[in-house]
Parts: sequence; C-alpha cells; structure tokens
Amino acid sequence: MGIDWIPGLSQIKSTFQALTCDFEGAARTNDNFLKECPGFSQLTSTAQLLAGDPKAALETQKRCLGTINNVANGLPVIGHCKGLIHHAVGDKNGGNEALNAATRSLVVLGSGAAAGVATGGVGAIPAGIAAGTAYDLVDTAISDKPKGTIAAVKNAIDNPNGGNFFDAAAGYVFDGLAGYSGGQMGSRLATQSKLSSLESMRAAKTEQLNNAMFSDNGANSGNIISLGKEINALTSQINQIQYGIPQYYYDPKINKVVVEMPKNGSSVPIMLGQSSTQEESDTTSPRAKVTLPENGLDMDIYSDVVMDRLSEDESNTIINQYETQTPKSVTVAQQYRGSKIASQTAQDQIERDNNPERWVNLSNEMQELFLPSWLHVQFPSIFGYTGAALLNNFYHGFLHTFVRHWDQWQEYIPGLEQLITNELSEIKYLLDQIRNARNPNSSGEAINRLNIELARLPHLNLPLLKAQILIYKFMQKNISETSYLGEGVSNGQQVRVYFQVGNQVMVICVSKEIYSPSPEFNDQRPVRLIVTSFFIDRKTFDKLFFKKKCWPKK
Repeated sequence: MGIDWIPGLSQIKSTFQALTCDFEGAARTNDNFLKECPGFSQLTSTAQLLAGDPKAALETQKRCLGTINNVANGLPVIGHCKGLIHHAVGDKNGGNEALNAATRSLVVLGSGAAAGVATGGVGAIPAGIAAGTAYDLVDTAISDKPKGTIAAVKNAIDNPNGGNFFDAAAGYVFDGLAGYSGGQMGSRLATQSKLSSLESMRAAKTEQLNNAMFSDNGANSGNIISLGKEINALTSQINQIQYGIPQYYYDPKINKVVVEMPKNGSSVPIMLGQSSTQEESDTTSPRAKVTLPENGLDMDIYSDVVMDRLSEDESNTIINQYETQTPKSVTVAQQYRGSKIASQTAQDQIERDNNPERWVNLSNEMQELFLPSWLHVQFPSIFGYTGAALLNNFYHGFLHTFVRHWDQWQEYIPGLEQLITNELSEIKYLLDQIRNARNPNSSGEAINRLNIELARLPHLNLPLLKAQILIYKFMQKNISETSYLGEGVSNGQQVRVYFQVGNQVMVICVSKEIYSPSPEFNDQRPVRLIVTSFFIDRKTFDKLFFKKKCWPKK
C-alpha cells in the first residue's frame, strides 16, 4: 500500500518530486491521490461520468476500494478477522495479504509497547522501526521477493528518483510512529496497573488506620503514626502518577515562591471527607451536604480586592438593622438540613481538653465531630446575639478560616504550626495556594483542588478536625467584652466584629441572617453564624473602620 492517497502527505510528496525535477512522478502522485483518496475519488469519478467516461469512473472507484481494503488489512484484529473471512470463502491470496499486514502492524505496535514500558517511552520509536524492518526481512526471505520497507529501499536503489526516495523514508517514519503509539499504550497500561496496585495498598492501610483509631480497645500511637507515614508515602506516589510533580517558581507579583500542579482535575465542591453525590436530606450520613447562603470566600480580604469602608451613616444604618432584626423562626440546625448541633458531651470534652492537637483516636461520642456540626461560640453578654460556627465545611466556619488563614492562626495558637508540619505536610502546598489567593475566584479554585486531594486522603480528617478545634478554643477565649473594639461594615455591607488580640485585631465576620435560639447552647439569645475570621493590624483597623465601640442592643 502506497502513501499517495493520504491527504497532505501526498501533496508534500508531489512537491518534493517536482523540486527534484521528477515532474512525471509528481503528476502521477497527484493522479493517484485524486483516484485513490476516499472523498476525492468520488468527485473524480463523478466528473468522469459527466464527461461520458463510465469505464474510467468505475476504475477510479475500484482503486478507491483497493485503498480502503489495504487500510483495513493493516489494522490489528480487524485485519485478522478479515483474513479469516477471505480464507473461509476460498480467497487464500486475499486472506494471506490481510493476515500478513495485520500481523506486521501488531508486531510493530507490540514492540513499541514493550520498549515503552522498559525504557519509559524513549525506546518505542526505534523499537517500532527495528521490528518493522525485521518482519520485512523475514517476509522477504520466506516469499523470496522484497516486501515492505525492503521493497521500498530496493526500488529507490534500482530507480533513483524523488518519489521512490520519499516512499522508502516514509516506510520507516510510519513504523516509528506506530512504535511510538504502541509505547504510549504500553506506558498507560503499565501506569494504570501500578496505580491500581498503589491504591489497593493505600486502601488496606487506611482501613487498618481507621480500625486502629476508632476501635474500642484503643491503639498504640506508634503503630498509628507508622501507618500514617506509610499512607502518606503511598499517596505521594499516587499523586505523582496522576498529577505529576509540583512545579515551584517565584512569583514577583507577590514576592513569594509558589507551587503549581502540572495537571488539574475538576470536581464539584464537597466537604471534608465527603461526597457531593449524597442527598442533603440524609442528615445522619457523614456524606451529607450543607449549603449555606453566605460563604467565607466573599468575606475574606484579598490583595486584588480593595478594602474600602462605607460612610459612618451608611455603616450605622446597617448595624442598626442588624440590632433590630427579627430572628428567623427556626434554629440554625433546622434551617440547614444535613447539619447538627454538636452534642453536649462533645462540647464538654472539647472544653475540658486543653491539648486537642494531641488527639490520636476519638470516642464514639466524639466521632460525631467529623460530621457538619455547629459549635456554640459564646459572644459577650453585651451582645444581643450569640454565635455558632460550622465544622467541616470549606466555605463556611472553622475549616474555611483555617485553610484560608492558617498562617495567621499559627502565630497565636500553640501547637498549630507543629500540627501543620507533622500531620498536614502532604497538602501544605495546597494550603499555600489558598493562602496566597489574590481574589475570591482563585481562592475557590485552590480550595477545590484541596477538595480533590482530601477525597483521596481520609487519614487527614483527624488533623484537620484538630486544627478546627484549636481555632474554636482560641475564639472562645478571645471573644470577650474586655477585648471588644467595635463593629464595622465591609464594602460588601457585611458586619464585622473586632476584638483586640495582642497587637493585632481579630475580625469576626457574622451572617446577615439571625436564627432562633438553639436550646442546646443554653443561651436564650438568637444566633448569628461566624462565616469566617482573620486578623488585620491595628493600623489597618484605624484606617478603614470605626474607632469607637458600637455596643449592640441587648
């Protein structure tokens, strides 16, 4: 089978022939293309019919069918089936041609695949060329006449012209490309096999870890740490196979070294260790979804978003509306299906434990904290409302403020920096991306990438929970009447409450909605949600926000 029928390649060949003064060969190549290429051959035969030459039209279609036949012969499996059919109907010559062409293609692809696996891909092209040449040498010896690339080279030697040289070179190029394709297929199969093996090993280790962490008999902490390290190592290998090695580079815009993954997946945002496919009505499942009307992405501060303040009159109007607002007739847990108020047992345990960063395994009562749970953040008595914040949601509450502002929190919370270094190191590059986000969109994209990773890293649920509890305990300690500085309104018309913490100001962004008191909180005041929280310096506070206290009405 020649190459004259191939669009593009045929025109390159005829041009090469013309440049080498083989004008007759160039014309012949163009004629072959018009009569053998599917589509163009039909146009040619139509023109021949209109010109009153049905014989020529029929001959053109026979040549086109010959091209299609030769292409089918060269396809592995298809060519083999076709050859068997030819033999079944008594066409031994046609059957042998099809079987021979299909087998040659299979040998070249298989050699490329083997070389691709053995050499990582670099040897696939020469392996394809070598396999095709070896096959043609054997075929030539058996049939006692030149075949394939051997025939093309002999023809170029016997009849030296541009077209024959082009045909001889094209044979080796096609074998190299077929070898490369085989190498790609072989590499993908080998990679998938390795990936499946690693994922099976990680799943087994994760099950061992979960059994150790949540067994009633407790577990040896050394064994848990060892399992965690093994899972981390397996996860690193899996991530490299699926997403490549992270690329680090200096970004002059933010004067920082940042990290970027060479390939990004896509995912519907899900919550920590949860799936986005679960129905919201399933409030008992750890995979339940909670969708809230406000999210921390819109309330955070960013380098690309100018912080501006409203006029004092506008701010006072909005704050007064907050103070006089009528609570909704439902509690926060009733409003948001899929969430629940943390039990009193869990809250008491959190209050008693001064070192949640040391948690290794949780009691059955405490395991509820892996669900989307509301914790009571008690506001000072001078406020007409109290607070609640959600666990395990990337866009609202404790988990959001941690992944977005972890660098600020670790300055104030003992043990948090060590927790990040020791237990969250494999997602540290993603935490860096979220922290460095310059606007809500880039922050949301980075959080989505973290979501994808955490779906594969269930053993990180506990370290992330510990980080959230540390932030909760810090908030509860520092949201006090003595540290209260005042209230302000962002340019998005969202109320922020300010508390002095050292030489910085802790900003608590509260929800626009206010909810009926939750009996579980043992607080008769209505509830506002803490959407997110971060820190600003006192200079920024004095420049952008009120310098006076705006005492909420009780």
